[in-house]
Amino acid sequence: MNKETYYILNNREVIAVNHDSLGVQGKKVKKNGDLEVWASPLAHNKVAVILWNRGSSTAEITTYWSDIGLNSTTVVKARDLWAYKTQRSVKVQISATVESHACSTFLLRDKEFRVHGQLTADCIMCYDTFVVRIRFAKAKPK
Repeated sequence: MNKETYYILNNREVIAVNHDSLGVQGKKVKKNGDLEVWASPLAHNKVAVILWNRGSSTAEITTYWSDIGLNSTTVVKARDLWAYKTQRSVKVQISATVESHACSTFLLRDKEFRVHGQLTADCIMCYDTFVVRIRFAKAKPK
């Protein structure tokens, strides 16, 4: 097995998204030609977002909070699960330059809510696309 394959198969952060306790399958929430955005609510006030380039050349992919069901005023921490880097205070959108036939995977967490807050998800079918709407509930103080 080469290093790249090993790296892909052993990315613990990506595996953790796959094994998330909320158990909600990700859905395609946006498509523009060969560019797709997938999203899934996760336990503990998190959302997984995948920017997928199915095309034959590198492309810039952007998703807005409205695409993934977040309020436009939401401020998140965005963890790039392949680059192992975190962006703080991300607002309105997330973007990445994605190589051909590759993806960027982000873990978003609303900064204003505690980890033990409550997350609910309503899935609405809109033609052939599911739109995931996330509503964060603030954790009750002790």
